[in-house]
Amino acid sequence: MNLIWCSKPCAHQSEGVCTLEQITAPTASTEQGCGYFVPAKQTDKAAGGQSSPPSKG
Repeated sequence: MNLIWCSKPCAHQSEGVCTLEQITAPTASTEQGCGYFVPAKQTDKAAGGQSSPPSKG
């Protein structure tokens, strides 16, 4: 197993390491300097937002 350090906001990045298990066909994007870069989905908490319970109307 090879360790590939990564700090990009990618779906394959976890705790500073690329977790892509198998080399596959590269994505069409070479954004962020990686042929396998897939933007990570952001949750409200990760984006700095807070979820609150619905207000009673």
